[in-house]
Amino acid sequence: MELVYSVALTLAFESIIFFLFGYRKKSFWIVFLLINIITNLFINLTVVFSSVFFSRTIIILILYILEISAIFVEYYIFTKIEGKSLKLFLCTFLSNVLSYLLGLLIFGHI
Repeated sequence: MELVYSVALTLAFESIIFFLFGYRKKSFWIVFLLINIITNLFINLTVVFSSVFFSRTIIILILYILEISAIFVEYYIFTKIEGKSLKLFLCTFLSNVLSYLLGLLIFGHI
């Protein structure tokens, strides 16, 4: 159930940030929802399955690599709709970092 909450939290929180940054196109929001669901599920499922094989330290390293990768993957895909811009990169970076930190707080990992 935590996985469902994680996806919902990510979508809600990051949507607010992108909306506040002025992103309003329907095509952007469709891609935004799809890519965030995919990256969130991929990261969470990878961490869960990695916990069977790796130590906590390795899992944390994997998590950080995946989180950083998600920023660049999402930004790259978003540029296909919005074009490259510092605003888009900062919004993608900020929304991902803040939703990750919020998730840590809510799910009690810090």
